[in-house]
Amino acid sequence: MRQAVAGENRKIPPTLCVAIFSFNRGVWLFNAVSSLALLQASLPQAAVQVYDDGSDDAATLAVLASLPVKVISTRQREEMARHGGLYAHMQTAFETAAEGSLLLCMQDDTQVVRPVDALDLDVL
Repeated sequence: MRQAVAGENRKIPPTLCVAIFSFNRGVWLFNAVSSLALLQASLPQAAVQVYDDGSDDAATLAVLASLPVKVISTRQREEMARHGGLYAHMQTAFETAAEGSLLLCMQDDTQVVRPVDALDLDVL
């Protein structure tokens, strides 16, 4: 019996959604988003979103305002007494990722260290 080869029948690689989770760590967040240039150079269709848990320090707010990606505040209602937490943010990312896409979850102190291309995605 013939063994299937990963991606053998796939003509278009899946899209990639990147979710970065952050709270009051602007310097790290900036580095994480900047490191994605390696990824976006080879996968320009990759969607990057930052899930901010209601950061309130001035430096982080300045970084959030300057980012070239979509920022989603997960603490939008004032009646929320505490932060949402990593797992709640991950659930939101799973629920909002494009159907059929791959989801890369990163925390704000994580960086991409090598290019990722369609061939990498094809073997997943």
